[in-house]
Amino acid sequence: MRVLLFLFPLTAALAQTRVADLNANSWWVYAGDHPIKGRWGVFTETQVRRSDFASIWQQLQLRNAATYKVSDPVQVSLAYVASRSGRYGDFPAAAPIWEHSLQTEAKIKQNPIRKVALEHRLRLEQRWIGQYVGVIHSYRFQERARYQAKVSRPVSTNRYLFGYGEAFLSFGANHAVRSLDQYRAGGGLGFKLTPNNKLEFGYMLQYILQRNNRVEEYNHTLRVQWNSATPLARLFHR
Repeated sequence: MRVLLFLFPLTAALAQTRVADLNANSWWVYAGDHPIKGRWGVFTETQVRRSDFASIWQQLQLRNAATYKVSDPVQVSLAYVASRSGRYGDFPAAAPIWEHSLQTEAKIKQNPIRKVALEHRLRLEQRWIGQYVGVIHSYRFQERARYQAKVSRPVSTNRYLFGYGEAFLSFGANHAVRSLDQYRAGGGLGFKLTPNNKLEFGYMLQYILQRNNRVEEYNHTLRVQWNSATPLARLFHR
């Protein structure tokens, strides 16, 4: 009996042993923060995320938002996001999954200190995540908060270095197995192509604890991003 009492917690501990899933991914991003009139604008973003560097889908994400500048350093927005996650890695999902979410966001830019600029981003997400129970497809509701800090520093007239970290915290009645279920950290080199357009090349490490509480993803990612702040009217002007 004592042997059984000893083996039970040991067996349970082994059952909870986590395994690492290492992937090499690439993200290709367009992020347009386009003023319309006065303090109002629109934000549109397309992210093409590929796994096995570029050969298979990791995720396609489309984000569209209405933005409002509270002041020069502060901008708030309300967004709708649609995402489709594919099957990738050594421990893939049972099937490709759709997710729909509403997001409220605040961005706060601080004045540069010794040429180093700091930007904070706070985001709250109400998520409807697709899931399969047998062959029946349904959605579960989940809430999440995200905080990102990003620093940048110019190294020449049209080049700059940047780095960032972002924590994802689930909360609410149906939160993930652990509150901190994802973290991203990265950095790279950016180029100012025009006063309103930038191109960034960087590396990002994406950590994800899957909902099964067993698989930890470590996604080494090449990230290429085009940022545009061209006024919306100018985009359609001939």
